[in-house]
Amino acid sequence: DEDEVERYKTLAKKRLAELPGDGIVDGTTVNLQDLSQDFNVKVVVRHVADLDEEEYPELCIWDVEGGIKPVANAPAQEEAEKTDGNGASAAGDDDDDLVMIDEDIEVLTENVQAPPAKKARRV
Repeated sequence: DEDEVERYKTLAKKRLAELPGDGIVDGTTVNLQDLSQDFNVKVVVRHVADLDEEEYPELCIWDVEGGIKPVANAPAQEEAEKTDGNGASAAGDDDDDLVMIDEDIEVLTENVQAPPAKKARRV
């Protein structure tokens, strides 16, 4: 509907911190849902001015413009439920970054063999 399109156009021009509901700032948890695929993911937003790639090589930065680049440095992951302060950035900082923290996921597979089928007995 046209009203919704206009609203999205207006919001697209705003910085993340200026969005409704006190914006998306450091410590904000964003819940993303795709009901058609029964998909739900929570993203914890962290703003970091200086990242140390050698200290945190496993993290990634998602650039606001959509590009993905390896992280040089990132702070230790904090609990998703914790939020502190308003997280507003410095006055001269005009870039908003999203930090994705990827925990190590280990998938274990076992070679499970089905038991052999029993032969039918003839009577």
